[in-house]
Amino acid sequence: APRAAVADATGGFTLLTGGRSPDRWSWPPGAVRPTASGLAAPESSDDSETPWAANSRGDALLIDRRLELGDYRVVAVDVNGASSATIVRSYRVDQRLAAVIGQDGTAAVADEFEDGTAFGLSIRPPGGQWGPVAVVRGPDYIDAFTLRVLADGRVAVVFASAGQVFVTHARAGADPDTPVAIASGVRWISNGSNLTLA
Repeated sequence: APRAAVADATGGFTLLTGGRSPDRWSWPPGAVRPTASGLAAPESSDDSETPWAANSRGDALLIDRRLELGDYRVVAVDVNGASSATIVRSYRVDQRLAAVIGQDGTAAVADEFEDGTAFGLSIRPPGGQWGPVAVVRGPDYIDAFTLRVLADGRVAVVFASAGQVFVTHARAGADPDTPVAIASGVRWISNGSNLTLA
């Protein structure tokens, strides 16, 4: 089943498909037929619905929801075949996991903790291993949050809590910066709301 698709800077196209044997299908510019290569996922998955993430180089995040275990298995797979896996514990596996991969291959995942006032953030540097979970805490219940990998490899995290919107930045292997409020008087943001970074 298709899980992610991305175009590259040359006009080529890559499709990632899941199943018992995950594959990367690549169409160079002008190609009629794709070339296929297996993705180095450490185990097969029965999850065929959770979207994956990819960048234009072909690096990918394979995300599998495991309802029976109450977690997600996330595998970062570089275009050269290197990979690193992590488990994201979640008490809300009914919601999409916040996950992103930048153009340099930096990957990040985050999921809220059970008390709702904080979430755990894990970052993998390009070609490296997943780092330990860092805690980002809001002043109150966190209504929604989103991630973006910046051009310099930092991960920007934006979240809403207590009627305010906060931003923090983090790098692989380092604690996140103290969150800074960038907007106030925010209403009607719920856990199901989408925050988008342009």
